[in-house]
Amino acid sequence: MKFYTVIPILLIVAIIIGGCTGTADYGGSTGPTSYENSDGFFAKSGEDRLKEDYEVSYFGCTNDYGMVDIESWGNRDDQIVDGLKALSKDCPDSETYSIHILDSRVDCDYYFGGKPIRVWMELSEENSLITEENKRLIEADTRFSNWLSRVQTYYTLEQQSGTSGMTDYEQMLSASYKYYLENEITDDTLTYYIMGEINNPHTC
Repeated sequence: MKFYTVIPILLIVAIIIGGCTGTADYGGSTGPTSYENSDGFFAKSGEDRLKEDYEVSYFGCTNDYGMVDIESWGNRDDQIVDGLKALSKDCPDSETYSIHILDSRVDCDYYFGGKPIRVWMELSEENSLITEENKRLIEADTRFSNWLSRVQTYYTLEQQSGTSGMTDYEQMLSASYKYYLENEITDDTLTYYIMGEINNPHTC
């Protein structure tokens, strides 16, 4: 990884540690490599594998949505990524992935574009290149393009007024867009997208 990518990625880790979920340890899982073929995952359905670790009250797929309802348990970031892993396996044609976390205090809803998630899950340490066709499809994804517009807003704000008055989360969104401008669509761009949506304070 080039030097100029290190600071933005460190900022993501800092947001995860101190973000709205209140979770602390990301367990070293900083990219899709950690989720592939663990514990024989791909020998089972995504739903069955997910139910081994969590209480799942609903799991279903349509062309529009892949949806799962999970009781809140453990590290929120890991729980959402595990849900996305299951949905990407069992709902390969869904346009959007929806994860509903059931919590005794407040329920939280997370939405992700299906194509960006599937591409991210398919990447590995040996092959982290995204094809031009997949880049085109990712940028055409409605939820990804909406996220890109949102992070551009905070990047523009920082360019105009500096970081004074911006929250850590808003600074991370600004860094996300700066990285996108310099690198376009890469595995780290998708990591920014996923972690930005996981730590979005408006999901709960």
